[in-house]
Amino acid sequence: MSDSTCRSCRSCGAAILWAKLIDTRPGKTSKPHPFDPEPNPKGYYYLYAPGGDVAKLEARYVQRGEAWPEGAKRRVSHFATCPDAEEHRREKRQPRGRQMGLTPPRKDPP
Repeated sequence: MSDSTCRSCRSCGAAILWAKLIDTRPGKTSKPHPFDPEPNPKGYYYLYAPGGDVAKLEARYVQRGEAWPEGAKRRVSHFATCPDAEEHRREKRQPRGRQMGLTPPRKDPP
């Protein structure tokens, strides 16, 4: 990848590439995601530039046993290698009404 697409992790300072992680599961959305710039044989993602535009990198997860596209290089999420990854993890969000204290928590049936 070109040096112009590399950025630095704000926690550990390592070089990272940002790519839109394409999630094809129903109800899921695609989100920006950091990746280590160097290929890694343990990676489960590959990056590609739609239409050759490296400023709009996209990433796909490859399931075990699924065929890799020809020429694709395995990549690892920077969350897997960043020593400060815990700082960026978010707690599971509650439904909006509960966050605001508008609805009581559900009680499990006896």
